[in-house]
Amino acid sequence: MQIICVNDGSTDSSAQILQRYAEKNSRIEIINKTNGGLSSARNAAYLYIKGKYTLFVDSDDYLEYDTCLKTVTKAEQSNADIVMFFWSTEFELNSKTLVHLKQMQKYDLNDTKCKISVLCFGDIWNKLWKSDFLINNELFCPEYLNYEAHYPVWKGFILANRIAIVNESLYRYRVRKESIMNRAFS
Repeated sequence: MQIICVNDGSTDSSAQILQRYAEKNSRIEIINKTNGGLSSARNAAYLYIKGKYTLFVDSDDYLEYDTCLKTVTKAEQSNADIVMFFWSTEFELNSKTLVHLKQMQKYDLNDTKCKISVLCFGDIWNKLWKSDFLINNELFCPEYLNYEAHYPVWKGFILANRIAIVNESLYRYRVRKESIMNRAFS
């Protein structure tokens, strides 16, 4: 396992925190770069990918403990270019209160409407990507756009030979007052 952490010009103590973790775990690689935004940070990591599969995690989100195991197992069993999975959302109401919503999981994947709904997932982070597929098809995120991941995701859907689904909530998407999306619409 390779863990690529992109420090996108942070002005807080993120660089030092990443360095402490990297000293404890040799699988962690740190990329320090000038601030360019979320897409720029994701795209910078592509040059360092060595593994067979790639999974993106935004800095304020986290994965369930067995996400990598379950998605890689599904990818190996199905020979999928993309393995999709569901997520849960945590809303920050104030500095001490989180509301956890389980959503987008346990669909009846034999239902046609469900299949259309599932394929509408426009986020890059709720998918495991075959690294060669991701890089060879230049599935980069356009920079300085909201919903930047829609372009590589839809291009990936069009080009993929096979897409598999793990019918579980494996990603925790955290909505905070200071998040990019909340700042974009305020």
